[in-house]
Amino acid sequence: MTKILIKSIALISLIVAVSCKTEKIQTSRQLLAQEQELLEEFLDMIPSEDNPDNLNYKDYWTSLAVDTIDKSLETGLIYYELETGEGDKVIAGKEVGYRFVSYYINRNDTSNVPELVAYDSNYGEINPVYYTAGDDNQATGIDYSLRQMRKGGRSRAILPSTIAGTSYLTIVYDFEVTYLSK
Repeated sequence: MTKILIKSIALISLIVAVSCKTEKIQTSRQLLAQEQELLEEFLDMIPSEDNPDNLNYKDYWTSLAVDTIDKSLETGLIYYELETGEGDKVIAGKEVGYRFVSYYINRNDTSNVPELVAYDSNYGEINPVYYTAGDDNQATGIDYSLRQMRKGGRSRAILPSTIAGTSYLTIVYDFEVTYLSK
């Protein structure tokens, strides 16, 4: 009787385990494709704030920029220079101090619409972030973006995970170069 009970419990456990919904494991290629799809969907959206021409985000941010660098087909970077600095250009080997606000692109839980979600900033801190331009310890996309700038400049950069150093999340940065060594 005990053996029958044990076998019955084992059989029921097996049936329950097999019938449970299991999630399919996604490959990195699938995750990168989903990230790219989300970015494209976001950039095609029309922002409502101060946008009388009803431009999508990509065209709207381009219209606000002094200069735009679109390397989306090569590295994934899309760079908008919002204000050209008056100082020297950031070059490899110089120490740079910068302020930033970072956002990630995510789907809204209730509407399923892509949105920017602010997640980090150093504007409330006493010191900016310092690093040496060209240093391998900085994320490739951040370094490349900052090396487009001059001291006193402001920009917005869209960095896919492949150059942002994140796991399948596109990051949008607002940068301001506040210090540049001589």
